[in-house]
Amino acid sequence: MGWSKEELSAKIKTNDHLGIEKSSVVSLNASPVATQRFFTLLVDHLPDSKLSLNARLHWTAKRERTADAKEEIYYLAKERMANWKAPERAVISYTYFVTTYRPRDLDNLISSCKAWQDGLVEVGVLRADDCWHLSFGRIQVLKANRDQTKIVIEGV
Repeated sequence: MGWSKEELSAKIKTNDHLGIEKSSVVSLNASPVATQRFFTLLVDHLPDSKLSLNARLHWTAKRERTADAKEEIYYLAKERMANWKAPERAVISYTYFVTTYRPRDLDNLISSCKAWQDGLVEVGVLRADDCWHLSFGRIQVLKANRDQTKIVIEGV
């Protein structure tokens, strides 16, 4: 990718970087109430497998992919966070929608989401991603018609 923030913001608004309609790329459920309890983000792909702890990748290539993933989720969340205020403590749940029954290692899927979590902290959806502010909720893989990742953050 390697886009500037302005280019990425423009691409996300038009979804040029994915080549599909905006309505099918991302949906975010955020009620207008200032005391929201849930923040739901649906990303139209699975996390980058090269960001897994087991991926064999040169550190500079991994750094670039990490920066791209972090920047992508930052702008997707920022554009839609409205009245969301980061809770002191949160539970994050992941649902991975996959098109095949190929066995997938949940540890690798979760570790591939680390850059997304960092981006959510940076944008202010999460206060921090340490053990005192964030814990994991439900992690599941479901069969679907297209690869997607649903991230649900619950303030507790």
